[in-house]
Amino acid sequence: MPFSEVQVWNEETNAQLKEISQSNEVPVLTVGRSVQKGFEQAAYDTLLDSAGYPRAGLLPEGQQAAPEPPKGYVPPQQRAEPSRQSAEPVKPEPAPKLGPYAPRFSAAEEQKK
Repeated sequence: MPFSEVQVWNEETNAQLKEISQSNEVPVLTVGRSVQKGFEQAAYDTLLDSAGYPRAGLLPEGQQAAPEPPKGYVPPQQRAEPSRQSAEPVKPEPAPKLGPYAPRFSAAEEQKK
């Protein structure tokens, strides 16, 4: 089955996605003029069936190689990570002093009784 894969990772490919699907939601499958946003196996099968593509497993497996990454693409593992600062624990705030008319128990404690 002929196909093209577009990896959305820069402004140009994001604009191409928005032109096709009118949103920036991925994945998107286009078959002819039909567009399916998001992954739903039944919807994918219906679109491919309507275009006359054979179901999986009916034809021998092809020997197609994986597509080449786009020019300038840097895998996430090789991107420079921002410096990580150590997080300091958050100290709980002291409980407010209760006035003479404040309830003695919280609502959760009342429900336990």
